Amino acid sequence: MIAALVLALLVGLGASREAHAFTADCLEADPKNFDEVYACMFSFRGSRGENMFVNNIATNDCRSVRKQYRTALYASMQQEPMPTNKAEANRRLARLNAIIKDESLAPSCEILARASKEMTGATPFWGGCLGFGSVPQDQHLKTCLETFVPGFYGRGRKTESLQGCGDVLNSYEAGLKSASPDQKLPATYVRPDCAVAADYLASLKPRPAAAAEAQGRPKWEPCMDYDPGNVLPHVRKCLGLAEKIPHEAFLSLTNCQSVRAAYESGLQKAYARLPDNYVILPCSVADVIVADVQAEKARIEDERRRAEIERQREQALRKANVPAPDRGFFSGAMITWTILGGIVLALGLAGKMLLKRRVRQG
Repeated sequence: MIAALVLALLVGLGASREAHAFTADCLEADPKNFDEVYACMFSFRGSRGENMFVNNIATNDCRSVRKQYRTALYASMQQEPMPTNKAEANRRLARLNAIIKDESLAPSCEILARASKEMTGATPFWGGCLGFGSVPQDQHLKTCLETFVPGFYGRGRKTESLQGCGDVLNSYEAGLKSASPDQKLPATYVRPDCAVAADYLASLKPRPAAAAEAQGRPKWEPCMDYDPGNVLPHVRKCLGLAEKIPHEAFLSLTNCQSVRAAYESGLQKAYARLPDNYVILPCSVADVIVADVQAEKARIEDERRRAEIERQREQALRKANVPAPDRGFFSGAMITWTILGGIVLALGLAGKMLLKRRVRQG
């Protein structure tokens, strides 16, 4: 029965004598001994002599590398002749059967990460996600994402491209799973608070000290700390209405549905999904937001109307108080004094002539 199971696995995995050649006995390698594990991996070659690990170990997750290592064990079993000693043959079959049933007998992810570094010169993309629990979680998250994001998504993507709490935590959890032998999160893992993700994103883009506090925080941070029992203040904070209502709210927050959609969008950016304890935003709460927005809109429009009335009044006053343009010598004042001077001069000449006439007659 055991022999039939081994044969079926060998056929299913395609580990044939013609396909692989070996220089080390992988089946006898101690999975806890790095040197023996590495010797097995280094010796696992294809029919053309190419190493079967070197092109895959840096791009596959730990579980896949472990599976490939087990393939080397199966192939090694077929490559080497079965011992003629019955007890030795049974021991080898029993060990392989144990490896089939108990994956913990395969090398650890730590040993495989070290082998990848030795073989390719680079830590596998999940290598930074090993050692969960050995350092504070915020520090581990940073170390994990530094290797996981560019390694998993491609060299063109950097950690700075992460957007939102959900993007950070989902990538972190994907990294942890990639560094796990069973593609599961660590047993003691608890999803970090979005404040950890916010601090991480803020650290990626250092700013001058004066601007860091105001501009370095992610936009979705106000949507954290959802509390269904205190939802109205949280809605105001999440939508950016707590201190001042922005003009764009006049067009976007016009009814219950639009407020609810905007609020849920903010929550999803902060949590990567709606919180588990999320209660659909009641229209009675959303209508308060709409009323606040409309009241602010009416206030601003009233201020603009009053300002326009005042502008028109001041313009009318300026027009009423504008003096006539100065025409120099021909201005109104000069003409008046010229005429008066002419009259006085004429009267003086007339009086002088009258006196001369009387003198002659006398």
